[in-house]
Amino acid sequence: MKSFVDDLKKEVQCPLCNDTLTEPKILPCFHIFCKSCIKKHAKLIEEVNIFKCPKCKSETPLQETSCIEDLQPCLVYERIVKGLALVKGKKVCSVSKSHSSASWYCFDCDRSMCVECEKNHSLFIKDHKVVRLADLKKEDLEFIITRENPCKTHSPHRLELFCEDCEDMICVTCWKDDHKDHKTMSLDKFASIKKDVLSKHLQVLEHLRLDDKEKQQQEKIATTIKQQGEKAKTEVKEKTEKIIEILRESERELLRQIDEKLDTATTNLNVIHHIPAVKEHIKNVMERGLASEMMNIQETQCSEKFIFNHIPLSYRVEFIPNEQLVQEVNSGLGELLTCLKTDYRKSTVEMKSEIEALKKGKLVCITKTSTGERNHDPRDVIDVQIKPEENVKIEKNYLTTNGKVEVEFMAKVAGRLTAEVQVNGNPVSNSPLVFNVKPQEMRTTGQFNTKGVNIESSNLTGIVFNRDNSRIAVANRSSDCVHVFTTDGSLLLTYSSQGSAQARLSRPVGLAFLNDTDLVIADSWNHRLCIVNTTTGTLVKTFGNQGNGDGEFRKPWGVHVDDDGNIIACDTDNHRVQVFTRDGDYQYQFGLTTQDKFTPSDVITHDGLFYVSDYNNHVIHVLEKKNKVPTRISTIGGKGSADGQLNRPMGLAIDNDHHLLVCDNGNNRVQKFTLDGRFVGRTCDVINNPKYITVLKDGQLLVSTGDSGVLCVK
Repeated sequence: MKSFVDDLKKEVQCPLCNDTLTEPKILPCFHIFCKSCIKKHAKLIEEVNIFKCPKCKSETPLQETSCIEDLQPCLVYERIVKGLALVKGKKVCSVSKSHSSASWYCFDCDRSMCVECEKNHSLFIKDHKVVRLADLKKEDLEFIITRENPCKTHSPHRLELFCEDCEDMICVTCWKDDHKDHKTMSLDKFASIKKDVLSKHLQVLEHLRLDDKEKQQQEKIATTIKQQGEKAKTEVKEKTEKIIEILRESERELLRQIDEKLDTATTNLNVIHHIPAVKEHIKNVMERGLASEMMNIQETQCSEKFIFNHIPLSYRVEFIPNEQLVQEVNSGLGELLTCLKTDYRKSTVEMKSEIEALKKGKLVCITKTSTGERNHDPRDVIDVQIKPEENVKIEKNYLTTNGKVEVEFMAKVAGRLTAEVQVNGNPVSNSPLVFNVKPQEMRTTGQFNTKGVNIESSNLTGIVFNRDNSRIAVANRSSDCVHVFTTDGSLLLTYSSQGSAQARLSRPVGLAFLNDTDLVIADSWNHRLCIVNTTTGTLVKTFGNQGNGDGEFRKPWGVHVDDDGNIIACDTDNHRVQVFTRDGDYQYQFGLTTQDKFTPSDVITHDGLFYVSDYNNHVIHVLEKKNKVPTRISTIGGKGSADGQLNRPMGLAIDNDHHLLVCDNGNNRVQKFTLDGRFVGRTCDVINNPKYITVLKDGQLLVSTGDSGVLCVK
């Protein structure tokens, strides 16, 4: 009994107050709530005269809260609630609420009774079935809940028949008194007929099997139609108001013109009727008026109001309506388009060709009707999104021709992209479209032709342009020298081992211009940095010596001059990077933890970040200066030969489009990354032993190699 009652109570629990329903009302969406809860909830929401179902958000119009009375009662739940009242909560005596709590129930009277009422009931009625409420069984409660309602006319009797002529339910007494000659049927038969009708409705609903995707689509379509309908209503009202205002303004102007003509006629009538009096008044003032009185004379009374304007005999005032406007108005405000011409389910998206990083690609949306024909509707709203958004640049101006919408975009990196295309808020048939972006293919265009010296078979290392691109310097490790050329390859200078011991180089590696003439050289095996004037070929300064103290070196490799003129050097065998002033004064150093020893081979700076290639760990470290100490924030690469992986990285550069270029020495290639480490592209030709790299103003790359000279890359 307890579980049965608990199940019933759960069934008739109001979702709003979480208590047993009181006066349950059923909404048009078939969700059921207490009448009082609906009333209370309707007052709380912002929309006036609208009740939003808390379960499904559907709206029920309520002109005023009293309309809640008109909502259909849930008769099934009312019976269950009535039955539960006999076993749960405060039990009220049906005779009077002022009596003590009910403890008895009469099945025949369908009444709950207190002890006193039960005594009186038993005195007069002996054959009724009366049971203690505490002794009610499951079958008793089921009987109370499921038995037929009493007759409205003869309340002691239950409804038993349906009168087909009167379309009403009656008891046997009703039939005897008023319906004997009417066509009737038993309530069981009536219920069976009704159940058959309901069963057919249920079958239709059960056959309407929508999967989650289709449900979402239909919900979206319905929501869109509602939104479009509301928008259309607003537009109709606004257009009507605008037309009315234009007509009102035209009315005011026409009436003003008519009044102007009427004023002329009225003035003429006044002049005709009042000329003698006016003449007399003017003469009197002129002859007898004092000078002080002349101040008060309103000249217009005697002039403007009495100017006679001759009106020709043929003159008339007549309104001629604008028949064209009348016809336009009669044609209506417009027409209502009740369906979308473009069917998103038939429309498709496709890629015009294979996509390569940093090259423009085209995405084509082909809009079609429901019959599959190409269609161009200027009212169609095409929305194209390509994700991840940070990996692509998309043009917002779409080119539309003959049912084809072309969208230009550029993939910033290699990898997978997903295109999501919607027509009027709905995804086209094959959206989302997943496609791959090929790595950008950089190609070698030949060797940098040098004149005056042959360096093709030399072991070249550092390579750099000065700021105005007037000269290029190349370190020749095989000959312990540095060559300086013009941009067309003419030799300007070779700074070599000739001269004093102080001036001699030993295995030079990194190069960086301090200005347009002075060149910083990482003199690796001499464990120092040199500054050489590339115009005169003289040694300006050296600093550093062998050791691991501040400002000392053990085989420095890459060197870089930042925007502030600071000299940054890779102190390779000391596993650190050191920073000096432009005059060679030591400032600070940085590296990794003791456990993470690294072998810096080159360093560059960009937007406050340090990029350091780590030869033995096969990565590029990205460091940010925090509290005056460069701290690693990320790494790029990792050992391997796949795209984006590195093997003994060396020279670094930033190209004109702010991409990071890396000489991937062990993989015989140059790779390109975004500054945050996403792979963009690589050289498609093998570059044997690439060492260092520099970028010209026109975007061309020059790569020094161990045995192939200097290669040009585009």
